[in-house]
Amino acid sequence: MISQRYLAGLSTEPSHGVLEAAAICVTGSGTSLRVQRIAADVLPCPVALHGSGIWATGNVQDIRLWISLSATLAQALLEALRKATDRLGISWHELLCAGLFEPYLILEPHEHGAFGLQLPLAALLAELTGISMAHAFGLRDFAAGGQGMPVVATADWILFHSPAEDRVVVHLGDIFWMHWLPRNGSWQQMRGAVVGPGLAWLTALAWALNFGRESSDRLGHLAVQGRVRHDLMARWQSHPALLRRNTRGISLSAFGYEWTQSTVQLARQRGWPGFDILCTAHHWLAILVADTLKQLVQDTDAARVIVTGHGQRNGFLWRLLEEKLVGLPVERSDVHGVPAEATQAIRSAILAGLLLDQEPASVPSLTGSSGPRMLGEWAPGSLSNWSRCLHWMTTGTDPQMWEEP
Repeated sequence: MISQRYLAGLSTEPSHGVLEAAAICVTGSGTSLRVQRIAADVLPCPVALHGSGIWATGNVQDIRLWISLSATLAQALLEALRKATDRLGISWHELLCAGLFEPYLILEPHEHGAFGLQLPLAALLAELTGISMAHAFGLRDFAAGGQGMPVVATADWILFHSPAEDRVVVHLGDIFWMHWLPRNGSWQQMRGAVVGPGLAWLTALAWALNFGRESSDRLGHLAVQGRVRHDLMARWQSHPALLRRNTRGISLSAFGYEWTQSTVQLARQRGWPGFDILCTAHHWLAILVADTLKQLVQDTDAARVIVTGHGQRNGFLWRLLEEKLVGLPVERSDVHGVPAEATQAIRSAILAGLLLDQEPASVPSLTGSSGPRMLGEWAPGSLSNWSRCLHWMTTGTDPQMWEEP
């Protein structure tokens, strides 16, 4: 009998200014892992990376800025994790391990991809907490020929699958993506796609349009003041990356810094107000979600659409999605006991548990990899905590070795 265990998850989506932490109680292991309790916390990011030259252009020449950035993010994540564990009523000693979605700098973007340099947060957090950190979940999938993102399909299956109905999970985060969860079969029968640029792009667009103190439009209150520019919409709809879309998604490097800047330059040449650009962008993203959903579901009736991510707080975007997905029940994941604003942290905790169970968690049909792979790398914590992890991986039990020898 597999006993219950406590896992933590951390996620950084600093491009639109948020940090997430979650503590969960799970039972079972591998394909039978089940989440029993969840507590989460979300904090604003202490640094505005969307306006930072290091983030926008990949300039890492000032290594001191890079180190300072990692330390600042680590301290903020620790604060969020402390609040999450307090809400679950456990101490850090009771956590077996933690999962981490770390940010990364995109260097030399090109048409077919980019090279990403991860911030060294995992080792820093393991040192500060003594908790072993599972991270870099997408690297093995990428090495096996996959896209390396998103790699959270198995976590979505564990959290949201229902044998009574087909469901679609739509994530409105830094990027937008979705997973179709059939009522029958296993997570290897899932379908999914990267929809397109998401909140990170909206934030970069708002920043580039220079709205003064309004460096983002998280709630959509800037976009709702504008109107749709149909000629701009047509230009976006005919983007080569969309025309070459495959069953899994698109190349997001095509919607990066240069594309955002060219959009802003065009708007200034045409005399379009910034409100109109953001309004058009919101409408375009809603259209992308609706079109991708139609392609993904195909002839299957999707009984329910479950929305996760911080984009669900954007009232304007939410209204547009309801209009585009008319006839389908659209609901936030909170209805299913999963806080929508902390789903990435919860997913990372589940992936850490699957790595601990040595369960291949990748879904080749989603990412294009050559086969299922175990996802993640370890940054071992204290000797006692890492011993507990090794004991679990060997025997499937936790000896509860909390104190350092």
